[in-house]
Amino acid sequence: MVKNRRCLVLGFSIGMILFYKLWILLYYNIHYVDEDQALMWLGTVYFSHGKFMEPCFWGQNYGAMLESFFSVPLYLCGVPLHIACPLVTSLFTTLPVIVMLCLTRDEGIMLLITGSFLMLGYQFDILLSVPRSFAMGISITTLACIVLLCAKRKMALFMASALAVIGIVITNTAIFPLAFTGIYLLYRDKCNVKKFILYISGGGIGVCYYLFVRYFYKSHPEYVIHKGYGLEWSLINLDLSLVIDTLRELNFLESYSIGIFILLIFFGILAYYKYWDMFWFGIIGTVLSVSVFGHWKIYDVVDGVLLSMYRMLLFIPYMICLFWFFWDRQEKIGTSMKIKKYIPFCFFLIACSIIFKCGRIYNVLYNTDELTKTGGELRIVKTKETLEVCEEILEEAEGKTHWIVTISDSRPEAYILASLGYGKYHFYNQHYDRREWERKAAEMTTEDLCYLGVYFGEEAYEKNREAYFLEERRIRNTSIVDDLQKGD
Repeated sequence: MVKNRRCLVLGFSIGMILFYKLWILLYYNIHYVDEDQALMWLGTVYFSHGKFMEPCFWGQNYGAMLESFFSVPLYLCGVPLHIACPLVTSLFTTLPVIVMLCLTRDEGIMLLITGSFLMLGYQFDILLSVPRSFAMGISITTLACIVLLCAKRKMALFMASALAVIGIVITNTAIFPLAFTGIYLLYRDKCNVKKFILYISGGGIGVCYYLFVRYFYKSHPEYVIHKGYGLEWSLINLDLSLVIDTLRELNFLESYSIGIFILLIFFGILAYYKYWDMFWFGIIGTVLSVSVFGHWKIYDVVDGVLLSMYRMLLFIPYMICLFWFFWDRQEKIGTSMKIKKYIPFCFFLIACSIIFKCGRIYNVLYNTDELTKTGGELRIVKTKETLEVCEEILEEAEGKTHWIVTISDSRPEAYILASLGYGKYHFYNQHYDRREWERKAAEMTTEDLCYLGVYFGEEAYEKNREAYFLEERRIRNTSIVDDLQKGD
């Protein structure tokens, strides 16, 4: 009976998470793409041909293109890029939670982990589904934390320590789940010196990866268009009003009062039942989460969800889930959560939260521009129409040229063109191109060359508007870059 109940709760929890992620994929991810996501598509194509040009997200000395790398098997199996990349992101960012659920012993804790992951504001769910190097490092570090909490073998602990640090190098805010887990391990293992020497030596591998990244970009400074941000933390930066405002998104109803009520009830119950260990870990997790508001980067935002402050807070769902996982790992209180008799109600509440958030996303998508605009900082286009236009351009270019140059500053189209026409043509974006190697190739002087210039209209894809037009340009004894500069 107990085993069947556990299987039921586990199946429901994983099923709800995957259903919700699939819904976001089908109703949002595959229909819209921005320039960074389009670059991830192109990265998948490059990686599938064995070309690894730089260790971080192209054009910057931080982040990574893990979504591109893990999308390669799907791409080689024929899955379209606009499905493969967001699908990989959605699955990978969900993986740590699914692993926690599979390893959790108490059914009540399972439901708390599931509810914590699913019942936050929809902004978290959207940002955890777009392939833009926002949360892959956090996912890797969280997976490593789970291994650190559960593994017994020295090699597993060593490798997990290395991956935990690598995750931080990829996504800096992954330091918060690791710090949270590290404090818990200090408490649990009573400062076991041998274990912590193992943790530190494994972390040294991650530090080596960090040094490799720094060395690469120091040796190739021309690859860095956007520099990473440093620590630059200050208590003066901490805006408590913004911290309180964030409470609104810690529940799917997006209510300040409910967010405050949940926190008060949470700490009140822990204090009432004298779960002092977990009470103080809750305080520690809260302080760690609030501390991120002392960094200036969280205030570097524009209108819309994709560049909102929540992209700096994506560690919060994982820290909440880790808190409940800590609880489950403590044998003396692991089965003390009296939620089992409320399982049907919990099922109902989780299902209702998913239905509500699906409706919320649908309403936001079709009645506002929060999910399709980014204050001009990042251009978003419709996937279907853009793919059709890019296919038409490639057909018209057949047999005419070896170079296709995007003249207008249309970055999503430029990267999508390069993804679809890889191997047939060279591609270059005149105004902004993260691929330094393509710019260098376009700077090479040629004796005789015909290249195709592509202009995308400002109101491309709208009815009665010209989506694009092409111009064949022949150059002699000059380079494409020099010819473009003359044209300007």
